[in-house]
Amino acid sequence: MAAYVALTIWNMTAFRKGAVQSTFNTAESLALAIDAEFDLVAHKFEVARYSITEKLRDAEQHPEHRSGLQNFVTAIERQLQYADRVFVLDASGRLVIDSHDSTPSARSFADMDYFSQHRETASDPMRINQTVTPISGADTQLLVTSRIEKVDGSFDGVLAFAVSLAKLRPTLLEMRPDPESVIAIFHANSRMLLRAPDPQKVEGNSFANYPLFTRYLPNARVGRFKAEEQSDDQPRYVAYRQNEHLPLVIAVAISEEHATGIWREHLDIELVKLAFVLGAVLLFASLVVRSLRRIGLAAANLQSQTVEMEASRGQQRAVLDALPASLVLLDSQGIIVTGNANWHHFADANSFPGEDHGIGANYLEICETATGECAEEATAAAQGIRNVIEGRRRETTLEYPCHAPDQHRWFQMLASAVQLEGGRGAVVMHVDITSRKLAEVALEDQNSRLRSLTQIMPGVLFRIRIEDEGDFRWLALDARSAEILGVAATKVIEDNDLFSKVLPPEEAARVGAAFAHCILTRQPLHVEFPVTAPDGRTRWIRALGNCEPPRKDSEDKVCDGLFLDITAEREASIALELTRTHNWLTGLANRPELLRHLTQRLSGSGQSATASFAVVLVSLNNLWEINEARGMGAGDQVLVAAAKLLQDTVGSGQFLARPSSRNFALVADTVATDEEALTLAESIERSFHQPLRILGSSVRVNVNIGITICGPQDDRTAATVFNDAVASLHEAERMGPGTHRLNVEHNEFEAQTGMVLRDGLASALENGEFELHFQPRVRIRDGAVTGAEALLRWSHPFFGMQPPARFIPVAERSGQIVEMDAWVLREACRQTRTWIDAGHADIRTAVNVSAIQLQRTDFISTVENVLSETGIRPAALELELTESAAFDPGFGDILGELRKLGTTIAIDDFGTGYSSLSYLRGFPIDVLKIDQSFVRRMLETDADVSLVKAIIDIARALDISVTAEGVELSEQLAILQGFGCDEVQGYFFSPPLTSEDFGWFLSEGRTQILSKIEQASS
Repeated sequence: MAAYVALTIWNMTAFRKGAVQSTFNTAESLALAIDAEFDLVAHKFEVARYSITEKLRDAEQHPEHRSGLQNFVTAIERQLQYADRVFVLDASGRLVIDSHDSTPSARSFADMDYFSQHRETASDPMRINQTVTPISGADTQLLVTSRIEKVDGSFDGVLAFAVSLAKLRPTLLEMRPDPESVIAIFHANSRMLLRAPDPQKVEGNSFANYPLFTRYLPNARVGRFKAEEQSDDQPRYVAYRQNEHLPLVIAVAISEEHATGIWREHLDIELVKLAFVLGAVLLFASLVVRSLRRIGLAAANLQSQTVEMEASRGQQRAVLDALPASLVLLDSQGIIVTGNANWHHFADANSFPGEDHGIGANYLEICETATGECAEEATAAAQGIRNVIEGRRRETTLEYPCHAPDQHRWFQMLASAVQLEGGRGAVVMHVDITSRKLAEVALEDQNSRLRSLTQIMPGVLFRIRIEDEGDFRWLALDARSAEILGVAATKVIEDNDLFSKVLPPEEAARVGAAFAHCILTRQPLHVEFPVTAPDGRTRWIRALGNCEPPRKDSEDKVCDGLFLDITAEREASIALELTRTHNWLTGLANRPELLRHLTQRLSGSGQSATASFAVVLVSLNNLWEINEARGMGAGDQVLVAAAKLLQDTVGSGQFLARPSSRNFALVADTVATDEEALTLAESIERSFHQPLRILGSSVRVNVNIGITICGPQDDRTAATVFNDAVASLHEAERMGPGTHRLNVEHNEFEAQTGMVLRDGLASALENGEFELHFQPRVRIRDGAVTGAEALLRWSHPFFGMQPPARFIPVAERSGQIVEMDAWVLREACRQTRTWIDAGHADIRTAVNVSAIQLQRTDFISTVENVLSETGIRPAALELELTESAAFDPGFGDILGELRKLGTTIAIDDFGTGYSSLSYLRGFPIDVLKIDQSFVRRMLETDADVSLVKAIIDIARALDISVTAEGVELSEQLAILQGFGCDEVQGYFFSPPLTSEDFGWFLSEGRTQILSKIEQASS
């Protein structure tokens, strides 16, 4: 009996240790998941920081682009999940850009600590500052700041992201395993930034005296401990992690009551069992004593014996009545002989027959004839008890529900054999295990939530153990390993060497050493490595982990961790790094790199300080016509061929760049005089007299050349030198194709060109110089021409046919854009009326609408008047908007009114902006037009194929029609057919046409269209 008691105590102690260890493991897993989320957020902020910085630098070189900075920063802020505001301070500390205010006040932040720190420290990293009250007075925010630098590395201001703590807190509340658990985010200086729940109690307070900062964090970046939280004095089990890239500390604290709750329920059951054993022993002993006394005592002592027996029965009854379970004794027939006090309550609650709590009734018959919700369990109980009474089993046990009208209850029945005077009987005990069952349900719910969290975590969980020989063995691996590592989890666990086989040979030893170092030194694991997927692609994996013994008394060397697929992050970083210095198409230096080179050259770095040199700009002035006639693909091939021709012409060792879409730049160190510069220009012009060979055909390219000479001790900046070269080039273009100009000052050209363009635009409408071209849109399923996009062209009397890019910016600056837009809208609707009258009733014409038009209060009435004047139905007019305009909250009411008129609303160049599903679902949109850059690259990368398919699938789910722009090849059309795209537009079917040619295409072009669709299908 003593051994049984000791074993019970040991078992409960071990069970409690296991419960505490499991709680620590749960807290560590949550801390790891939150830490990984912060790493992802930090990366997104870094990408956003780079994009905004590049935009600011562009605006510095091109002041006319500054007007778009507000919308760009606002769009960036909407894509950052937790950002509440993005703003920019200039070098003096004044607020110049605010994502929530298009006209921010010139408020100064120069006295802020973060501003002075960024100003004084070059290449200062991203900082996380104390919580602040935002400009708008909304909820508390966390300020993340970084330094803005000019091209030469000098201080240019501060970029700040205001992170909304209100957006972070619901995520943390959802992740807690129980209501008493706490998740807290601290700054590395011990001040609490965020707490879930009850943030009002402690957020913003210093926790410098908390054990986390006094004892544990100074010794280890990752750890666990037990402590009472200062805010509510509740004992909790705490796991913490310090983020490796940000000054943040994550702490997950799970209450002691939650950790030991299941253990206490288990303890109650073990005590009941112990009491049952003790009661059974005492019952058996009392029966033996009663029999011996009846036989051995003389008749003279009968009365005394009776008194003693009654006293013994009273003791027995007291022991049995004290048991927290209902206990009943059955004879060999299953008749209820007696029961303790709890049995009386049990019998009454279950309506046993008779007034004496079922005493004398046949318990087996009662169970076997039971009906209702728990009848099957009652039948099973009767069979188990019968097996015990008839000697087939020594004991039996059964758990069953017994639900009351107002609650769910569960019982455990234990039946043990006992020898009675009339034969073999049974002692049956019913224990109320409702609390334990409810605890098990709660535990399963917690485990289910943990499994759900595991499924949404951005990675694959693993556990490994280091063997005595130094090798590591896989103990567990998430089933999603096939998605990231390219091998199934079961195969990795079965074949321990399989993991090393997916690594490059030179990486296997390094990764294995990193795992071993983590486990043997108890240091956090952080290693990045490539793996080769079954399709031959290389994926980059980041492994994060932590090493702690499974139990405090265990010597196992185990590491728990997470595999994250960072392939996209790696590729984005490489692409960003490349785009910082070089043009992706030609491989030549880009404009920022050209300016950096000029800065060095002007300072005499690497050259004689007295040497002169020339900056030469070469413009392909008919590149636009080539794109119009043959498509963007042909234009790209022309640029590549032109870059090679220039390199061959000027020779090796010369600095060559592509600073803009159709211009090349050459820094000629061998040119020191005007005569030498003119000789070089004539040489370049002669090299372009021969046609370029592209795509199996010949293309002639017209060039213009602008040159500026930089003499010794030149005091101009790199930007000024470049702008002077641009001015010379523009003057050459004004003189006509195949010409060159030397040393034209920038300001002189700008004044002349601006005046010419403005004067020309002022009379262009009056002189009838504008005309519309129409590019057909074809429905794939039946080859029908459903409409056209109206494209504005300017037939300038001197420069010839001009694309919108040449004159729209001038019109916007001068205010003439409003009158031009009204003319395009009216002329497109008038022409549509002509086609409808010719029998094409279902035709629909798309007109581009700018943000300037939407801002006008009379725009809706203008559309109504045009529809009324031309007599076309509203659905025949499609208004195309850019993503930034379509999803601007300020235009929501205007779009709603246009939709009420019955016009069709389309998003042009979809995919190049910052759209989200919530915008697509919430705004009145009929058509998505996939940007032609994605369609053009479908044949080059799988990523663009997947992106196009995703856009089409999303549009179909939202009942939005899809039009693909820039379709030039049958292979592109075949892919779009397979994805279920609705309409296409591009040179594969037709270039933009005059109104007369488009009318012919409507009537006669169907045969040609069907032939091309059949060609793509085959």
